[in-house]
Amino acid sequence: MQANNLIEFAMSYGIESLIVSKSVKLSAEYRTRYLSTNDSFKNERDAFVANIFDYTQIRQFSDDETFALSRAADDYDILIIGGSDPLRMGRFLRANRFLLNNIATIAVLHGSTPPRRARLLNVGFDDVIDSARMPVDEAMARIAAITQRYAVTRQVHHSMHEKKAGIAHLCNPTELTPRELALLAALSRNAGQAVAVSQLCRVIDPADPAKFKRSIKVSMSNLRRKLTPGYRIETNFQGAYGLYHSADQTVDS
Repeated sequence: MQANNLIEFAMSYGIESLIVSKSVKLSAEYRTRYLSTNDSFKNERDAFVANIFDYTQIRQFSDDETFALSRAADDYDILIIGGSDPLRMGRFLRANRFLLNNIATIAVLHGSTPPRRARLLNVGFDDVIDSARMPVDEAMARIAAITQRYAVTRQVHHSMHEKKAGIAHLCNPTELTPRELALLAALSRNAGQAVAVSQLCRVIDPADPAKFKRSIKVSMSNLRRKLTPGYRIETNFQGAYGLYHSADQTVDS
């Protein structure tokens, strides 16, 4: 169901509480799923949400149904739950938290009180929006900011998975600390060559690489013990580190 249809529906029924914004809606790149509770303020909330997004998947809210949260057929970045019962909405979020990994969760109430909004924030919603009081522009800005934070987190996780996949032949990635993973990934990208300590320190912390200079030896020692047989880390006369296979030529000692 397209968002514009909801706006037309709201206007035809004379919903005066709808705050219409002339701003451009959040684009389709925000994949949104909206679970709507069937209560006395459903139309107002639905129209408000429709005025924020170009398009959103709308499904009926159900306490005991997980199909509405499934990402098997269509993935989504934002879950919006609209309702009037914070206790019910909070219970639903807690029960299904494991299905909402890296998903921004927004609660939409209509005519709420501060304690009711606080209750939803306390159970884990990223934000609570009141469709009767909040301007659409503000709601759009808040949702966009939350979604961008989640996008950064997803990018970090994706980068981490790529690093683990890239060094899986060298060791068991689950045995590595984040620092060891970063170092081994850097050595793997330069396999067969010596990498300066200063360069490796920048991999760990580009903002302050010097503080890790003394601990590099410890990290390399730990990595050597975790490598798959046939691979080794060696140090040259300048103190640089290199990753080598048994068939490779060794560095100068």
